[in-house]
Amino acid sequence: MNDNIKDKIKHSGKSLYRISKETGIPYTTLNELMNEKKNINHIKAETVYRLSVFFKCDTKDLLNTFSILNNSEGNYMDVPYKWISSDSKSTLHIYYDNEDIILTKANTLAAEINYATYRELTEILIENYIRKNELRRQLI
Repeated sequence: MNDNIKDKIKHSGKSLYRISKETGIPYTTLNELMNEKKNINHIKAETVYRLSVFFKCDTKDLLNTFSILNNSEGNYMDVPYKWISSDSKSTLHIYYDNEDIILTKANTLAAEINYATYRELTEILIENYIRKNELRRQLI
């Protein structure tokens, strides 16, 4: 946890005290980030922004990776679905014909892709599953 910000601090060659003075971020906040008592993803956006300006990087370069899909759910074509993430894997579960079906298992998708893209991906996967399922029923 907090590996990105810890690396930036270590490579800066500056003490937490010096970074605190130059950024206006309390020393205790920086110390808690370094000692993983605070998760950088859960601190104020202003603090992350100040750090990104100080380190001359994008804010996403400081944050911990996470899946924006985790626990996102909805209903498409009358098929309820839910994305579930654990570790670095995301799975799309649909509830079809009274069954919990896993449509895909993938490495956690990049957070930079927006929700609209995830929604489109979800819809395509569900549509393909329904088509395949209907074709199987016709063949039987």
